[in-house]
Amino acid sequence: MKVVGRVVEVEGLDTYTVVLDSSTKLSKFEFVYFEEDGKKVLGYVEWIRVKPFLPSDVPWDVAAKMPLDGKTAVALARVRSLDEGTPSVGQWVYLASDEDVSALYEVPEERALWIGNLKNRPSVPIRLDMNALVRHLAIIAATGSGKTWTSVVLIEELLKKGATVLILDPHGEYVPIKEKVEELGGDALVLKAHADQEGDVLYKIDLTTVDTDELAFVMGIPKTATRIRAVLEGVRSAAQKAFKEGGDREALSLRRMVEYLNAVAEASEVSRSFNQFASLLKSRDFPIEEKAVKKLWSVVRKGPDPVYDLIKYVSELERLGVYDTRPTPLMSFLRPSTATVFNLSGIKKEVQVHLVYDVLKRIFEARVRYMREVPGEKYPFPVMVVVEEAHRFAPPPSEENVWTTSLLKRIASEGRKFGVLLTIITQRPSRVDQTVLSQCQSQIIMRIINPKDQEAVANSSEELGARLASDLPSLKPGEAIVVGPALPKPAFIKVRPKVLDYGGGDLDLVEEWGKATLIKERVRAVEELAPKVAELLGTSFTKDDIERAKGIIVTEKIYLSKVGNRVKARVGECSFVLGEGGCDPARALAAAVEAALRGYL
Repeated sequence: MKVVGRVVEVEGLDTYTVVLDSSTKLSKFEFVYFEEDGKKVLGYVEWIRVKPFLPSDVPWDVAAKMPLDGKTAVALARVRSLDEGTPSVGQWVYLASDEDVSALYEVPEERALWIGNLKNRPSVPIRLDMNALVRHLAIIAATGSGKTWTSVVLIEELLKKGATVLILDPHGEYVPIKEKVEELGGDALVLKAHADQEGDVLYKIDLTTVDTDELAFVMGIPKTATRIRAVLEGVRSAAQKAFKEGGDREALSLRRMVEYLNAVAEASEVSRSFNQFASLLKSRDFPIEEKAVKKLWSVVRKGPDPVYDLIKYVSELERLGVYDTRPTPLMSFLRPSTATVFNLSGIKKEVQVHLVYDVLKRIFEARVRYMREVPGEKYPFPVMVVVEEAHRFAPPPSEENVWTTSLLKRIASEGRKFGVLLTIITQRPSRVDQTVLSQCQSQIIMRIINPKDQEAVANSSEELGARLASDLPSLKPGEAIVVGPALPKPAFIKVRPKVLDYGGGDLDLVEEWGKATLIKERVRAVEELAPKVAELLGTSFTKDDIERAKGIIVTEKIYLSKVGNRVKARVGECSFVLGEGGCDPARALAAAVEAALRGYL
């Protein structure tokens, strides 16, 4: 047993101060213990202070002879107990062994998620209790502190346990996890948020379940654009009639809406009365619902401009390819031992919010149906939903009112009963609804600098005291304080190395701008080699071809392979053999210049 000091003051049931042995090298967050009834009562060091032994503490005749230097300094440490027990003044305090500390954080293997090791005891692993995640988890950190790294480590552990994981990814940062996921014995797929994305499954929202206000929000139609909104309401009402009375789901499709709007615009341009307007619409197979047609006429009798404006909104939404009349089945993208990355990058915020609302609503309702054994779409396994940049989808009422906030509040309060679990990730906890944040009873808290964010974290956590909260600004990247039921006791950890990759880290500007120098040389080569390439390929290039080729060589990857005397090239979606046509002149020139620089020509 290594003695570290003696108790000199007992401040409460779980806090005491120790005067340290001068030979002891003790650090903050180190583990110590005292003995009570033959049992070790462990605690951790909250702070250490070194001060001179003050002359006021002894009689003057002694103080006058006492040197004030390092040899007479007194080292004090405050310790917070992690077990029940209160020491007595004068009691000896000892350094805890790794075995003692490991026992303190022991979690049964079948429930253990290894996320890292104690910072001061690297041999002691820290494992979250998977069953405690039913009460949700928050990962909170300033930019660059390691929150995405930590979330990827958590996802790795969940996949090993057979979990179903859905990642709501606003910037596409998690898409690269597909590359190495097989090493963990799991799987990953990318759920696309628009048709032009690369991915595995295109998510589709069922327009038969979307009301007109939702559609106007998603399209981004201003609330002040009352005439455009009135046209939308009129056309949707007519389409709803065709759907309800005739079972025609396609009547509510965006493609059909454009057809209806064109009919309304054409009829409005030639009609002089409501009856003529209604008759013309009927001749164009427009579903006649009298109230809806009257609403349309009241708007378009003044001119068809609102109709043409709405066609632009509808066409823009249709290009995404996610608004259809039949939804993507949940089982096509939710699977056990699978991380599904919902790639929400490249679309406007309104659509992001709507897609997140729709998928969360369907998952929650599917789990409720499964647990209650009622008809409808079901999913048989609990789902962990990782909400990246949670402030986008659950802002406080003072900032913004979005549908996803109320839904996330419901999941946070009721999800544990139905197996819909949340991992909330944010760099700005002060901009996350406090009801949602406080329901995340376990928290992995990394470096936080902003005072408002520190206050928000302290308010949301019962276990993070003021002393621990004061340490948050000094944490280094990859270091975290973990509190809540997912751990037997609070811990100061270093997050373990990850296996899976992710994007979105800080750029290495030296490397990136170094690439620019090489690209500049290639751009210059396009101008210089264009005449020789034209002669070699038996063609000619215009000035526009040359300028476009410069842009291609900067922005697109050019893949080349040589088979005999033929050089095969792929630029973007275009594959061709140099000199045999099959692609536009600019791409052919860019590929030929690259081939010449590599010595293929």
